[in-house]
Amino acid sequence: MKKTACIFTLMLVIASSASAKRKHNPSGLMPPPMPPHAPAYHRPMAPSLDKDAFKRILKLVKKQSFDTGKLDMIEAIAMLGQFSSAQCAELLGTFSFDNDRLKALKVLRHTLTDMNDGDRILKTFQFISSREQAMNMLISQH
Repeated sequence: MKKTACIFTLMLVIASSASAKRKHNPSGLMPPPMPPHAPAYHRPMAPSLDKDAFKRILKLVKKQSFDTGKLDMIEAIAMLGQFSSAQCAELLGTFSFDNDRLKALKVLRHTLTDMNDGDRILKTFQFISSREQAMNMLISQH
């Protein structure tokens, strides 16, 4: 039930952002997210979330007191949109521990639209062993 509430809240955030852009995109529709199991080379490149929608989502994630709540939000977010590597790094930076960052990256890596700031993602990890695990995750995805 908790994840359903997260998904509904996030859908409202994204929908309100899309409706604000209707003058540039008359349909106001976002491309559907690709299933998380689809390999990167089979996914068409979709634009990452716009700055306003991402700011709202980041604010919702930061409101979560514990990393488990943040991870629940990340799992819900991953079903709704695509993220740039810079946006992914910002989301990972909200976690307190590398272990939880790795869990979040495992979910978010399927939503990445680019790897231009892959180093920024890796810099969010405090320990070299965690960076290596993250790098292996990203390499296996892209």
